[in-house]
Amino acid sequence: MAIDLNVNKYGAQFSAFVDFAKNAADENTIVCVSEDKNKTKAENEAEFENRLKGIDGTPRAITAKTVSDRKGKIFRRENSKNINNDVRGLFLRTVLAVCGVKKIDDLPPAVLDVMRKNDFEADGRPLTVRRIRAVSNAIFEAAGASAHQTTAAAFVSGDNTAAVGQLQRLVATAPGLPANATPEEKSAVFAAKMSEAAAKETVTAFTLMAARYLVDRKGILNVENLDKVHYQFDRDRGGSMRVKIEGVGELDKGYEKARDQLVQFVTGDADATFESSEVSVKRQVGILMSIMTQFTANTVQSAFNRVINENGGACAAMGNSTSPVDTPMNFSLSKAKDGGIQITFGQTNGLSALMLTEGGKATTHYVDTNRSCYSVGLDIKLPAGHLEELAQADWSEFDLAAYEAEGNKDGGKGQYASIPDQYLLKASVNASIHYELYTDPTMNIIA
Repeated sequence: MAIDLNVNKYGAQFSAFVDFAKNAADENTIVCVSEDKNKTKAENEAEFENRLKGIDGTPRAITAKTVSDRKGKIFRRENSKNINNDVRGLFLRTVLAVCGVKKIDDLPPAVLDVMRKNDFEADGRPLTVRRIRAVSNAIFEAAGASAHQTTAAAFVSGDNTAAVGQLQRLVATAPGLPANATPEEKSAVFAAKMSEAAAKETVTAFTLMAARYLVDRKGILNVENLDKVHYQFDRDRGGSMRVKIEGVGELDKGYEKARDQLVQFVTGDADATFESSEVSVKRQVGILMSIMTQFTANTVQSAFNRVINENGGACAAMGNSTSPVDTPMNFSLSKAKDGGIQITFGQTNGLSALMLTEGGKATTHYVDTNRSCYSVGLDIKLPAGHLEELAQADWSEFDLAAYEAEGNKDGGKGQYASIPDQYLLKASVNASIHYELYTDPTMNIIA
């Protein structure tokens, strides 16, 4: 069942009904098919039959009925009943066509409920503006839900109807998505916007890490210190983070050994050590460490929120420390054929609940903690030679205080633009996220 409001032959007729109902002052107005005063009754009847059958698809004009009528069937004159039957028949065929079904019983449940099947029998009630509005609104809602589901399928799934439906709607109605595009095109635009936001989030997070941990910032004098422990990287590596290095293997749990492995990746020398390396190589290792932290891991969810936040929406994930579906922060390092460096990240986080904000109202959806989760992915590619370019910069000259202050302004929107070119991580970034939301039968939604 696929709703198509622009379906050939009947899409324009559906619009004719909707437009008349929208502009009508009285919802009790009874409608009919307008006749051409310049044609005979027989010609009008023939034209109506032809267009009702969809021969040329030209919509009939809809107007208010002026012939006296009553709701009680036995009081209607034969001409009045014919007028009612004609317009009801046209409306029914139009609704079936745009909903992609052949029988009234096959309409989407919400549409069928307001359609009132008995009113479309041979001698049913007259068609009113109220009925057109109710049916068309149900069709619009069903069409929107279907389109939203298709648009957001890559980002949200699961059997928790309330949570899935609301998050899909936030994705599908995000600002900047082309209004007349297909659901697939909207999905692609959303993904591109999220990757663009993730790229900026990744760059700003990296810059902060590099400026903090490649330099001792004590007192008035900032001194570059590449030999000190990169605290954030070491903390994350010792926790739930895993790093696999092409040609080297999994990163060692010992900090000094891990540093040597990164030197071997950078130089391609299996015997190289951090202690014996030149300053440029040490800087490159520090730069890679500054990329591979939990702050980079958090950029995808943050980017997802940035895209839906443009429309006042928000998505706050409530974690589950005992989730069976949790995975570590998994980074991998490899070199591309063109000499560039590929950094790939992936992680799955369990959920206990999801708080969604829409239209200024926050709703908490409790979910099945054994299955519900969100998975994020991030591909970061540094162009050939760019790691060496970044290593030429003296990070002791970077104004960290000004950069941190910029991050506190207007949600940090200007922080990315404030980074001097020599410190700017010029990477291509692709981000992905997918929420799986399953029903917890023991909990209810709390509005």
